[in-house]
Amino acid sequence: MRVRRERRLAVPVGFDVTRLGPREREVLAAHQEGMSLREIAEHVGVSYEAAKKALQRVERRFERYRRSPGYRRAVAEQQEGLAVSLRELYGAALGRPVLRG
Repeated sequence: MRVRRERRLAVPVGFDVTRLGPREREVLAAHQEGMSLREIAEHVGVSYEAAKKALQRVERRFERYRRSPGYRRAVAEQQEGLAVSLRELYGAALGRPVLRG
């Protein structure tokens, strides 16, 4: 018997989840809890196909967002914040103040 592992969708950095519809948010939340599509369908009270289509719509929205300039800005801001944090940690470890610029 072959066991199929489902991959979990990760919400992209900076994505506003409120842009999803209520059903899509509910399906995504159940998916992130680790439920299978059949369990999601039962939990939400829809057919297997409806749950599958809702999850596919969420995935398409995430893919469109990942191609947008807003996503690139959010990632750049996150990386800059991480770089500043690392400089602060490194400076503190060496006993030096960190100059922000």
